[in-house]
Amino acid sequence: MAVFSVEPVNRTVREGEEVQLLCAAYGYPRPVLHWQKNGLDIPHHSKGLERLILRIEHFNRSDVGRFRCKAKQLGVVRYSREATVSSMRGFILLLLITMTEVWLTQLVRSLPSDHKIPSSIPGSAEI
Repeated sequence: MAVFSVEPVNRTVREGEEVQLLCAAYGYPRPVLHWQKNGLDIPHHSKGLERLILRIEHFNRSDVGRFRCKAKQLGVVRYSREATVSSMRGFILLLLITMTEVWLTQLVRSLPSDHKIPSSIPGSAEI
């Protein structure tokens, strides 16, 4: 049975940067390795694909996804741990949203208990 000795890890990448995911497995006979993105095999002829290294030279939003390595040996298939590759832009947006939620929660908690919070901001349009 194939055993993974190196598995891909989560990465957060800026657009335009290079990202590499690594995978290695051993066993007898030697397992055949394939990469998958979002559960689908990545064709071997794809740019930047080697058996042990998945290389994305100029990362962009379309490269975001869940990646894993598939090892096939004597008809038995095993999968590596799944790694999420995400965009730094998405990470920063999530961070800003989280920080805003924390700030608003702290603000509301700091108000006196009898303080009335308006359901809408005066002069703003209802959604």
